[in-house]
Amino acid sequence: MLPEGFPPPSTVNMTGNLVKLVNALLDAGVTDDISFRERKRIRTLNLVAIVYAPVTLFFIITNIINGHYAAAAIGGCSLAGNLFFILINHFRRFRVFVTVLAVLGSFFFTFGGIAFQNGNEYYLIAHMTVVAIIFHKRWLIILLSCLDVLLFTWMRMTDTSAYAIDILPANRVIVNIMMALSLVSIVVQYLRNEHILAEQKLAAKNQELEVLNNTREKLISIIAHDVSSPIAQLKLSLYLINNKTITQEKFQELSEQLSLQVTELLGSLDNLLKWSRNQLHGIATRPQHVAIEPVFRQAVILQKENIDNKQLNIAESGIERTLWIDPDHLLLILRNLVSNAVKFSYQGGTIALKVFKKDDRIVISIQDNGIGMSAETAKSLFGGEPPVSKRGTLNEKGTGIGLRLCQEFTAFNKGYMWVESEEGKGSTFFVSFPVHHQA
Repeated sequence: MLPEGFPPPSTVNMTGNLVKLVNALLDAGVTDDISFRERKRIRTLNLVAIVYAPVTLFFIITNIINGHYAAAAIGGCSLAGNLFFILINHFRRFRVFVTVLAVLGSFFFTFGGIAFQNGNEYYLIAHMTVVAIIFHKRWLIILLSCLDVLLFTWMRMTDTSAYAIDILPANRVIVNIMMALSLVSIVVQYLRNEHILAEQKLAAKNQELEVLNNTREKLISIIAHDVSSPIAQLKLSLYLINNKTITQEKFQELSEQLSLQVTELLGSLDNLLKWSRNQLHGIATRPQHVAIEPVFRQAVILQKENIDNKQLNIAESGIERTLWIDPDHLLLILRNLVSNAVKFSYQGGTIALKVFKKDDRIVISIQDNGIGMSAETAKSLFGGEPPVSKRGTLNEKGTGIGLRLCQEFTAFNKGYMWVESEEGKGSTFFVSFPVHHQA
């Protein structure tokens, strides 16, 4: 039983279908390749046609019932022209007919006012509003608007009752005046709403661009410092080795450090390249059923030297499961999450990977008992802020975009990502993906 005040499902469905129909009619002729101005123009004109059509149909029926067959015929022609206009917009053809219809509209409303003495000439006011929307050339707008003004002025200053075919009831004049002014009001209000919506979209785009620019500036800074510094140190170390200016023991110690630096550098460069490719070309996903265990093993192997250097333990649970994901994306996500867990773990700590099923999704968690983070820091990780590079427990460097990449690649594979952390007690990162293909 529905709570009091809730409409029955049939009413909700009917309302939803009506809204979809109206939106479909408003978007007749609207495509992705047209400009914003053209889109607004087409939608506004479609709105006028949608509002005008049911009113015209009502008066056609009323005129037929009351025996005003000539007025009903004229109304039928008006309705047909209305529908023809929507078809022109839909197929985006025969644009010349728009100009013809605009000119004919002026004379049509004038003829209706003369023939039936029903105040039809007041639609010339609304017609001027529509003309200003339809055309881009100022001289054409002025010409057609002057035509409407002249016809309206002549109608109001001249007694045309002698030329009437069938004089309709006097209340039709009031109705047509109200309808004409209502059409003008609807068009103006609609244009205002479209303008506000455009400003909101522009503001959102500007905000996105600002975030993207901040991110790029951050990355340039990272490349200039965190990436170039290890390369410079590597070059210096190789110079010392080649010139045999260091002892064998020092060489052994230096080679271990160089190996760690190269591993970190390769991971950073791989993240930077993938992020840049994503920004330029977008992410292409090729999901399939993927076994988690071999991908996780590969991610651990890539961090083996760092894991051995910190004497970390790896604990696993439920990793034999499979999920629906792009295998390359899963490797990137696990590689970055394992790398972060290693980076922020203390000597001799434990990294635990758990995989479990929740409803129709597979959840992967990677937990460490390292330095952790505050609630504010955890919240900022997925809040769209520019990436921040933070040193690890052994002063390991990073670009700070690993988690950003994880978040983006997780989303493109219909997944979710979140973190639970406490300062001094470690962090647990979670990613959730579909078990099977989802349409």
